[in-house]
Amino acid sequence: RQRQMCIRDRSKTGTVLFQAYSREFLITIADKGANSTFIKILPADSNYAFSPALVQNIFGFLKANSTVTATVI
Repeated sequence: RQRQMCIRDRSKTGTVLFQAYSREFLITIADKGANSTFIKILPADSNYAFSPALVQNIFGFLKANSTVTATVI
């Protein structure tokens, strides 16, 4: 089975270009606290017509591929 999500590119500012199910998203750090980091996920093409489940799947991917716990707020 082909992997549906991958990190396409990273910038020096911390923005990550992330591809999920043939869509590209920009992921940036919105805020960093003592015990948590808030990330912002935006569509790269400014087209917001996608299922909220897609963002849930991105968080699941990030959680599975990191040492921290991702929580949707």
